[in-house]
Amino acid sequence: MDNCCREYLFISDFFMVSGTGAQNLFENIMGKTLTMFMVGINLFESIISKILTMFMITRRFAEFSAAIVGINASYPRELVRRSFGQLQAEVENFILKMAAEFSHHKDQLIFLINNYDMMLNVLVERTTRDSKEAEMFCDLLAARTQEFVEEILAPHFGGLISWVKDSEVALEHGLRRSFITLISEEKRVQQIVRGFNNDWKRVLESINQEVMRAFTKFKNGTQIFQGTLTLLIQYNQYHRFQKVLAQPMFRHLQIRH
Repeated sequence: MDNCCREYLFISDFFMVSGTGAQNLFENIMGKTLTMFMVGINLFESIISKILTMFMITRRFAEFSAAIVGINASYPRELVRRSFGQLQAEVENFILKMAAEFSHHKDQLIFLINNYDMMLNVLVERTTRDSKEAEMFCDLLAARTQEFVEEILAPHFGGLISWVKDSEVALEHGLRRSFITLISEEKRVQQIVRGFNNDWKRVLESINQEVMRAFTKFKNGTQIFQGTLTLLIQYNQYHRFQKVLAQPMFRHLQIRH
């Protein structure tokens, strides 16, 4: 951009032209160069629009952030802290805008997780994990990871998840009409249980492969897959499903036996 501006001024002065004449002469001289430049820009845009991994600007910002945080820890300045906070907010909004370029919500989450994880690691390596900046990215990473885990489980175990949630609401609030509806869905419950028993191993292998492909760092992918298992087995759906089936109103269901 700077070179083009200088070239335009030089052409205007050297050939003593202005207005439309200067524009036409500039296009004749620089037209092919600008066309090649635009082709390169469009190609670059098409490439980065498909990249779900770390974005170059966030990497540079993470390194810059670590340096500023380190310096400000030794020589604190309120103006630096305030200005850096504003810059951090703008970069966070920029990352969200970049993620919004992806049409699928799952891809948006993968992009955000990869970038938050990278920024957190850079900050932790060069500062401390308990710094305000590191804590912020740690919270963002945890929230998006939880959202991704729920997203990746939904296509495979959505029926199990929704039935458990509906049943728990009915149990908690004593909704008799909801009980009757849920109890009458014995065929649905049987399908859920049989589907889980028949497919859980294959589905988890498929999820593991998808997670490891999506996340560039093996450690990050492994942690997310472990979080998926935790949500499915330990704390969330399967144990809660068994707890719901143990209620007296479901004792007649043959699937329990």
